[in-house]
Amino acid sequence: MNWIRRNYVATIIIWLFLTVVSVVTLPDISALIRQKGQVTLPVTSESFQAYKLNKQMQTGKNSSSVVIVYHNKSKLNQEDQRKINNRVKQLARQKKNYQVTKITSTLNGKEVAKQVISRKR
Repeated sequence: MNWIRRNYVATIIIWLFLTVVSVVTLPDISALIRQKGQVTLPVTSESFQAYKLNKQMQTGKNSSSVVIVYHNKSKLNQEDQRKINNRVKQLARQKKNYQVTKITSTLNGKEVAKQVISRKR
C-alpha cells in the first residue's frame, strides 16, 4: 500500500488502463436496442399509471405537477386511506411553503375519487 502512495505515476497509469479497458468492453447500446427493441414499462406498472395521470393533469408550459401514487398489493384499506388523507391535509396546510397552487385528491369529492382511485385488477 505504501508503494502506491509513493508512486503516483504508477497509480495514474493503472487508473488510465482500467478506464480504457472499461470503455472498450462496454456493450454497444445502439446494437442492443436494435436487437431487443426499446425497453418500455408495462402499462399496468404503477410508474406508468403515475406518468399517465401526470400528463392528464399538466395545465401549461410554465407549470409542473406531481402525482403521488400509493400502492398496496391487495387493496388500500380504511387505515391506509386515513393516513393518505392526513398527509394530503398536512400538505394543504403548508401549501404556501411549497408553492402549491392546487391539490386534487379523494377529499375533493366522490367524482374525483372515482378518477384517482384505481379499481382492483
